[in-house]
Amino acid sequence: MLQLRLDFVNFVISGPSTSTATTTKLVKNAGVVGADGTIPVTDFTRCLTDTFSVTNPDGPSPPSICGINTGEHSGLHRMFFHKHIKKYITWYS
Repeated sequence: MLQLRLDFVNFVISGPSTSTATTTKLVKNAGVVGADGTIPVTDFTRCLTDTFSVTNPDGPSPPSICGINTGEHSGLHRMFFHKHIKKYITWYS
């Protein structure tokens, strides 16, 4: 079993949304729902433009991140070596 630590020496992409505009979303069986079946939602702190994510096929994946992460780290736990390892990096602009 392997634990992989990703150290972000210099990591800067677009940050999370700062919009506090609220809309409503129709939901079923979720928290405090209004009489019309909706809840208020906002994009505040959501990564809407750029994201960085890593997938761990053998265990839980860390959450997607965005913004300034210089000096931070993330890790993958419970990884196993496979005969063939494929690396994918996808950049969106």
